[in-house]
Amino acid sequence: MMQKKINKYLIFSLLIFCFCIKVNGQVTLVSKLPIFNITTSGQIIKEEDKIVADMKVIDNIGKSNDINDLPTFESKIGIEIRGQTSIIFSARLPFSVETRKSDGFTSDDVKLLGLPKENDWAFIAPYSDKTLIRDAFTYKLAKQIMPWAPSFKFAELVLNNEYEGVYMITEKIKKSKNRVNIDPMNPNENQGDSLTGGYIFALDKLSKGDNYFYSNISFTGISQKPYYVINYPKPELITTSQNNYISKYIKDFETMMNSAQYNNSTTGYPSAIEVDTFVNFFLINELTKNVDGYRLSTFFKKDRNSINPKLSIASVWDFNIALGNADYCEGSSTSGWAYNFNNYCLSGLYSIPSWLVKLSKDPSFNSKMKSRWIELRKKEFKLDRMFSLIDSLKNEIGYEAIARNYKRYDILNTHVWPNPQVAGSYEGEITYLKNWLGDRVKWIDGQFGYVETGIESIDNDDNCFIFPNPVKDIIHLKTTMNIQKIEILDQIGRLVQNEIVMAPSQSDIPIDELINGIYFIKIYTPKGIFVEKFVKN
Repeated sequence: MMQKKINKYLIFSLLIFCFCIKVNGQVTLVSKLPIFNITTSGQIIKEEDKIVADMKVIDNIGKSNDINDLPTFESKIGIEIRGQTSIIFSARLPFSVETRKSDGFTSDDVKLLGLPKENDWAFIAPYSDKTLIRDAFTYKLAKQIMPWAPSFKFAELVLNNEYEGVYMITEKIKKSKNRVNIDPMNPNENQGDSLTGGYIFALDKLSKGDNYFYSNISFTGISQKPYYVINYPKPELITTSQNNYISKYIKDFETMMNSAQYNNSTTGYPSAIEVDTFVNFFLINELTKNVDGYRLSTFFKKDRNSINPKLSIASVWDFNIALGNADYCEGSSTSGWAYNFNNYCLSGLYSIPSWLVKLSKDPSFNSKMKSRWIELRKKEFKLDRMFSLIDSLKNEIGYEAIARNYKRYDILNTHVWPNPQVAGSYEGEITYLKNWLGDRVKWIDGQFGYVETGIESIDNDDNCFIFPNPVKDIIHLKTTMNIQKIEILDQIGRLVQNEIVMAPSQSDIPIDELINGIYFIKIYTPKGIFVEKFVKN
């Protein structure tokens, strides 16, 4: 058996080697993933200034792809290096790519790899994320619970006859009918309803040529103020009136959030923001414990007042150092709220703005987060479902492409910023991700009082209640229905006590042997199962 395994892995390794070598100076590559072959004709790809290049795509759907096959798509492109932190800490380069017409300068909307028609694309190059799938995993989750999140396809890239590894061909956050669908802004729209939208802006790092404005309100605890980057309208097209409108809109909103009446139902944030989009955005960032969450790559949209006058979340973006993949500011810990980042690491311009911190502490907003979390845990955020998503993304890339990627970048046994651990293998990285995610979910469950029972708790409607709470020695339980069985579980769902019920609708349950802490009582009745949280002290 051992000899068979050795032979199997030897053959597999030889196949990987044979599928990506140079013959007569030319790369040979056969892959189940689409292949992107880009040539720049000797030009150097630069930051923030696109050069014109040629791109060929081989995507034989349902068949293997050979770099020598006839391209299924080819185009002139504009290409530049994108990202900021990734450029500093990564040996791989991510790119911004614009598909263009044959003149090399006019943008051309295309359905790249079957993705919705557009011309702006992010070629994401996972490096510090050794699973290669943290962004992909989060975007897939976000698409299930948010109006829009980026779609993507995995591919392998050959650039100027050099193999560059596995990339995510990804939709960029952009105003478009197929992406962030808000009303278009033209330079002649400078008054009335047409001036009020649509806009896209972000809390993010600055790039060359960005249009931005500073807040009037400092971060809590320091004198610096956050700034907002206006993404749409573009810097070269936005007018002074439009710029003044959106900056005043945000400053007025922040002033309201800084007031004592910030949560008033008619004059406070409930009337000013699309609360549900913020709740979903918070939960995605909390599930992944995104160390960049709420302070970088945080995109907002404001549509025309006649369509929707409220501030909304535009999309999620950039999770390569989320999901336990950051060794700073509590990023690898499975406990603690990501929105408390300023308590761990108050970091100047890149802190969380005070209004987002205040929103996170609001009791009504927290109640909505709890209700939504419990709802999502029954479907989209079920652990087995999320683990299956991880496996499906891993399988979508495929072991052959993963092996080629890590033959090109031999880092699985090397610390790469900001990895909190070195797993030593790709499967080790996947195991770490799953273990971290499982522990993170259990921690949030504990905060929100959710117990995954297998059979979901039904609504109480005051038909079943326990008292006192907190409790010292004995829980008194009353219900209008017959009690069949009672279980007590600890904070992570382990059974710690069984009860045999003597009376059909009332029971006194001694808990003096339990240590102090948070518990859940699970009550079985003919109508269903009730779960209630209690505190033993």
